[in-house]
Amino acid sequence: MRARNQRSEEQPDIVYLGEVQHIPIPVHQIPTPVQHIPIPVEDIDENIMVEENEGQNVEVEQETTEHVELIYENGTSRRVRVYDLDECIACTSRKPAVIFECGHLVYCFRCKRAALRAGLTSCPVCKREVPSFDSVRVNRR
Repeated sequence: MRARNQRSEEQPDIVYLGEVQHIPIPVHQIPTPVQHIPIPVEDIDENIMVEENEGQNVEVEQETTEHVELIYENGTSRRVRVYDLDECIACTSRKPAVIFECGHLVYCFRCKRAALRAGLTSCPVCKREVPSFDSVRVNRR
């Protein structure tokens, strides 16, 4: 038997109702259910000073393919780098319509509401606790 923190090229033994069966499966062949999306450190704004804005209307003006300007109802604005996906990461059937202040546009309205009911309030990509905005209108230039 190997130590817990010892690495192996195979999965540990599988126990079925008291029996030990060794099934050799190389670890590098095990599929991962979710792929990690790397975010460059320089793109993460560490000084987010905005209150929780669930449900606040925000207008998004797309300046380039990588940056958008968030224009808040009170007239203030903030430029963020956007990470836009073609489909909602939860249901994969609808277009994302909820943008997080970190710039990730990943949920449709339904899936964002379901995530909130399940207690998931952080961005699903970068795991930061940042406000999200449900009413988003993208103005493409």
